Amino acid sequence: MKNNTNENNLFSQKVDRKKFLLGAGALASSMLMVNAEKKAKRKNENTSLPEAKFTLAPHLHASFPKTYSTKERVEAIAKVGSKVYQIGSPQKFDVDELKSLADDYGLRCASLAGTGTIGFSTGLTVPGKEKLYLDYFTKMVNIAKKLKAVNLVSFVGKKQKDIPWDKQYKQIISGLKKAGDIAGEAGVYLTLEPLNRVKHPKMTVLTAQEGFQIVREVNHPHVTLDFDIYHIQLSEGNITNNLREGLKDKLIQFVEVGDVPGRNQPGTGEINYKHIFNELRRLEYKGFIGMEHFPKPDFETAYAQIKELAGLQ
Repeated sequence: MKNNTNENNLFSQKVDRKKFLLGAGALASSMLMVNAEKKAKRKNENTSLPEAKFTLAPHLHASFPKTYSTKERVEAIAKVGSKVYQIGSPQKFDVDELKSLADDYGLRCASLAGTGTIGFSTGLTVPGKEKLYLDYFTKMVNIAKKLKAVNLVSFVGKKQKDIPWDKQYKQIISGLKKAGDIAGEAGVYLTLEPLNRVKHPKMTVLTAQEGFQIVREVNHPHVTLDFDIYHIQLSEGNITNNLREGLKDKLIQFVEVGDVPGRNQPGTGEINYKHIFNELRRLEYKGFIGMEHFPKPDFETAYAQIKELAGLQ
């Protein structure tokens, strides 16, 4: 009896092992089919959309550690195949050196900061400060021309507690029209950037809708909006509808990306950037996309991830 029992146990183990192997094989086959279906779905999705016509512009400041030299930054951007970069304040670089390096690698500048600290303080909201604002903007326009930059990301100052809002608003509209003339003569754009009410509550323009209203009222072909998705998400959300409205009405000249929280690259946070990039393709946005965010774990990895999300590879 004991021998029969052992034989039965061995037979049972063999049957169970056979069932396990068959089950594992079926599961693996099923997983391969699912992965193949997902891949085909992604391929069909990408081919059903218009070709991506926008251009990624890595940020010369935010994309790299502070220890990187200008040459190392420019070389890294060129190495990933980009032909465009953006900067914040030009004063953080030797502009002549940057121009020389960019020319050597065939790079051009998508954007730079147009209003500096003036845009974050008195801007166009304090009476008597307009000339200071316009003189500084003119200086940045000249640097933009040297670097072949297109967009000058600009702000119009803090809200002033002791000045009626309607007076501040009229000064903003009047000042931006004059700044638009300066930009127009140089063939560049003042791109007004709404910040966010979480980190910059004292600033004047804090939502896309506020920015749209100002751009519409200024009504100047060289005064447009910088649609920074990181700030829009923190202030108001509604990214897709705002993007559609702004591009349809030709209010948006420049788009910047960064995820929430942390302002790291798209795909690291709560924003559905796959959808947003697809929407930009559907809307046939042809401008630059500024990569003003902090890459994780490094620039090269983040750039490759964004290219894939954006449908550029």
